[in-house]
Amino acid sequence: MIFADRALGKEAGQDHAKQAAEKIGARVITPRFASSEKTSDFSTFNDLATKSELGKEAVREQCEAAVETAKERAAEKAREQNQEKSRGNKELAK
Repeated sequence: MIFADRALGKEAGQDHAKQAAEKIGARVITPRFASSEKTSDFSTFNDLATKSELGKEAVREQCEAAVETAKERAAEKAREQNQEKSRGNKELAK
């Protein structure tokens, strides 16, 4: 996972984070703000923690959700790989 700023400008960190994530097969996580703050200049997880009405709790919740999603995806990938390996072993046994 790569935690990035929300895109606000031309050379946004989010664009660079996406490029890096593609190279290593990672996922980009950006802060999600309250709907009333979407037009604000808030862009970082620090802004979310210190300026947003959502506060530090939102940072914790968003990070935990990202980690859980990553765990689920990793577990699914492992199951798929095990199934493929099992199929391959069955083919060899024939």
